[in-house]
Formats: sequence, C-alpha cells, structure tokens
Amino acid sequence: MPIRPSFQWNPADWATGYEFELSANPGTTARGYFVEVVTSATGANALGNTVWVCDRDLEYSTTYYWHVKAISATSKSVWGTGVFTTEAAPPAPEPPPPPPPTPEPTTPGYIWAVIGIGAALCLAVIVLIVRTRRVV
Repeated sequence: MPIRPSFQWNPADWATGYEFELSANPGTTARGYFVEVVTSATGANALGNTVWVCDRDLEYSTTYYWHVKAISATSKSVWGTGVFTTEAAPPAPEPPPPPPPTPEPTTPGYIWAVIGIGAALCLAVIVLIVRTRRVV
C-alpha cells in the first residue's frame, strides 16, 4: 500500500455521514475509538462521503488499522474495520561515480628533440667562439 493511501467503503442508505479513524495500534476504547489515532474524522468532523484520501505521508513498512462507521442523527452502525501495511522504503539512490583520474601531463617527444638540437647548437657556438678567439 502506498504511504499516502486512499480509502473507500460502501454507502449506507440511511447515513448522513461517516466516522473514520486510522491508527498504527489496534487498541480501542470502550466506545470503540482507537486509543492512538494517526488521523480521525469523527463527531463534527465526520465525513460526508464514502471516500477519504490520507492527508499525510505514513511511515514505510508499517501496519495500520482503520475503521469506519455510518452515522445519522438517530443511529450509528458498528465499525467496519480494515488493516494494511505500507510499502517498503525505496532504496537510497546510488552515489555518483567518482570522476575519472586526471592524466599526468607528459612532454611530447618532439620537445625533447628541439631541446637536444638547441643544446648542440649552443655547444657548437661556444666551440666556434673559443677556436676563433684572438689572443691579445
């Protein structure tokens, strides 16, 4: 059952309203009302129709008890009862995958060739300077 269920029951021809209660505990008072009520539509707040949609989210995986009775100015029916269990909680979303590792920057091979050629040219210039130098 969803965590925000709706309830429907057959009408009584003589009824002017319906008292409805929802509880997570089946215990009742001497007059038949639930001791621990999750929500209630009784007395002046009685329902005028045979459908009620829960106005709040119920707990997941929890058993609930409900009952309804027809009422009029002169009489009341016995409680019609029901029981249900809400659905299990949806699984938690999976965490996003970690970002891919950042690749290490690498120096392309042609850069090393340029550096090597530049070093060789510098060495050649130094040798030429030393060999062509005039002694004073």
